[in-house]
Amino acid sequence: MKHKHFIAVINSFNGRKPFRPFGLEMVSGVLITITHPETIFFRGEIAVVFDSKQGYQAFDSDSICRILDLPVS
Repeated sequence: MKHKHFIAVINSFNGRKPFRPFGLEMVSGVLITITHPETIFFRGEIAVVFDSKQGYQAFDSDSICRILDLPVS
């Protein structure tokens, strides 16, 4: 996914009121769940996600193949 489009989609998902969790599927098949809008942030072209169990994960937008709207539990 191109960086510009990735940022636009992330901002759209993060701006939903009320916020709902969403997922980032990496090309490797790994699913990263975004549970709070402040969980993901950017350092230049690198996205950084914090998870209390896994710590920090950093990746570029080319690593993402899908952004998923996850069901509310």
